[in-house]
Amino acid sequence: MSSKTPESTLKDYLLDGVAKEIFFAEEAKFVALEIGRHADEVNARGFGRLFGSMQVAYSDRQTLCITKIFDPEDRKYPTRSIPAILNLIERNASSWSLPQRHKLEEILVGTPYDSAFGKVNDSELAVYVAAHFRDLFPGTGTLSAPQLSRAIVALREARNKVIAHNEAIDHRARTLPTWAEADALVEYAKGFVTVISFGFLSLFMGNDSRTYLRTPDSSGAAFGLKKLFTDANL
Repeated sequence: MSSKTPESTLKDYLLDGVAKEIFFAEEAKFVALEIGRHADEVNARGFGRLFGSMQVAYSDRQTLCITKIFDPEDRKYPTRSIPAILNLIERNASSWSLPQRHKLEEILVGTPYDSAFGKVNDSELAVYVAAHFRDLFPGTGTLSAPQLSRAIVALREARNKVIAHNEAIDHRARTLPTWAEADALVEYAKGFVTVISFGFLSLFMGNDSRTYLRTPDSSGAAFGLKKLFTDANL
């Protein structure tokens, strides 16, 4: 049995789980986009197959990273995903001491849970926050945005039927994911991390998805590739 505290487990799931997958997903997107910007020059110089294969590989990596963020918790082994974090919060409701509860209260304004402000303890607030994110969770939440629901279905289908397994299916029957849909899922995950990390652990990761602190770092590989293209006159 693990001797880790709920706080240390939450930190592990957030930083070494969801936040890490966000980083790799954004890194993959930035690299794939940078290759696309130089497609004409790369093809003209005879490097189309090389960089085309790299672009596909990074696109697949983005899909894998995003779907891992939203995977349900596995009973056999720890799953560092948003559903696992929500389960962790609810299972350990009585253990939480919320250092920045104002951050958690902010996201509940205008929801069915905001009328309880000032009347609930930290344990109850933690459960309300988990319930709020379940309501909005892509695909299963009662208030889930249609774009997010379609996006997670499309990316899971791509992972399960094409990337992880080579199923003989007609591509016309597939729900093809778009860059915008993948971005929407990443934005949801970044918003989740900024709220939970600060509200539960006082770890500041940005005010919201638009100010997420790790996004600039994830563009480092693409910046290096851009410099390579420039030096090679591509």
